[in-house]
Amino acid sequence: MISVRDLTFSYGDNGPVLRGVSLDIDKGDAVCILGPNGCGKTTLLRCISGALSVLRGHITLWGNDVCDLKSKQIAKRLALVPQEEMHGFDFTVEEVVSMGRYPHLGRFEFEGPSHRNAVREAMRYTGTWQMRGKPITRLSGGERQRAVIARALAQDPSVLLLDEPTKNLDLRHTYDIMDLIRDRIESRELTTLCVLHDINLASRYFDRVVLMKKGRIVTEGRPEEVITSGNIRRVFGVVARVRGGQRPRIEVV
Repeated sequence: MISVRDLTFSYGDNGPVLRGVSLDIDKGDAVCILGPNGCGKTTLLRCISGALSVLRGHITLWGNDVCDLKSKQIAKRLALVPQEEMHGFDFTVEEVVSMGRYPHLGRFEFEGPSHRNAVREAMRYTGTWQMRGKPITRLSGGERQRAVIARALAQDPSVLLLDEPTKNLDLRHTYDIMDLIRDRIESRELTTLCVLHDINLASRYFDRVVLMKKGRIVTEGRPEEVITSGNIRRVFGVVARVRGGQRPRIEVV
């Protein structure tokens, strides 16, 4: 569904942020990208989503070059949950989630029953229906993140991109959000690419892990193949003890 080939990207004259990145993601894959701050994880997601223009290399979505797809075409099938989102207006939670239906509406089309049902289903699934009339600006961090994820699910995407979906959340809300995402992946065969900082979360919830450093992919594979003490030291510069089998956990020494 997603193919990245020899992707290089830079912001202005500051040198490349991504350096020859190649990655394939098939239908139903649940992939997590790990790496230090500034290694290009978020930039890679934004290039795949079409938010950033490819400078060198190629990205194809569903067999089409991302450069040849209009933003609305992409949004009908791909949803991005950003790392952080500012809400400057007191939109209600239901209004925010309804924005996920915009790609499916015609120029002069109003939301019909099918659109309203999609919004309602996404909100009930994420536990946000009961707060539908509240202003988004008055929600807690965990509640707001659920609303943003509900908006993404209301798009009815086949591909979901998540940029640090648990950032600034406490332990309980972190696992609540990740349980919700994993359940959706399994129930809908939702193709998912997620950026995280927590190695143990990546191992617990994702079937494939990609390690990045300085704009390059260092290694990728199943959690037990990638999450090793040698790779952790190589990528993060940290000495860690790795325990477990298929879902390894690390302990910093």
